[in-house]
Amino acid sequence: MNRPVNICTSTLAAFALADALELSARAGYEGVELRVHGNCHVSLQELQSRCTEIRRQVEARRLDLRVYSTSFGVNELGAIEAMIDICLRTGVQYFRIGLPLAGVAAVRNLGSERAAVPSYRECAAAPDVLRDLRQTLRYLSRRTKLAGVCVLLEIHWGTVMSSCTSAHALVRDLDPEAIAITFDPANMVIEGKEDWQYGIELLREHLANVHIKNASWVRQAGNWTWQ
Repeated sequence: MNRPVNICTSTLAAFALADALELSARAGYEGVELRVHGNCHVSLQELQSRCTEIRRQVEARRLDLRVYSTSFGVNELGAIEAMIDICLRTGVQYFRIGLPLAGVAAVRNLGSERAAVPSYRECAAAPDVLRDLRQTLRYLSRRTKLAGVCVLLEIHWGTVMSSCTSAHALVRDLDPEAIAITFDPANMVIEGKEDWQYGIELLREHLANVHIKNASWVRQAGNWTWQ
């Protein structure tokens, strides 16, 4: 089965939105995963007021707007309600939200450049963080199912969901039409690597999106770093 190839506009942060869309269309992409952030293309407030216009900008270049990529935490219910409303107004099924950091997320300090993690910090003990997260995801599953949209959780280094098995533990009994997974092999090269076939089979029901990019570990001045 053919799957559409989208571009994440976060990779074009140096360009204005119109220029990023033009570059994406010329490069042959079929769709767009639009970054929603105050310092990258479109803020939540701007999207709320201009979402129909922005969708038209995307479609004018023969691209589909398929995913809204945000960093709002699962506990930012006001922002999540706003994203649900925007999805319904623009006919977009998926939007991404962020997960808690895993402890101090030390792996980010091993990167060759300063790395931001699309997540947030919790001060509770690890078992309590996961218990509360599961409770919140159950609520979100009911809410997004009712609205007919779907939240994406990205497998990401430095967060409580950096591997396929940790993703399965969080979503295994949730409706895959309401809570789904973005599978990111490059993130798992940095942290969380497991057998790819095993992980895909484990998460198959919940896989809705795949991120493709490069990542590697290298030796620099006698130390390991990723880039």
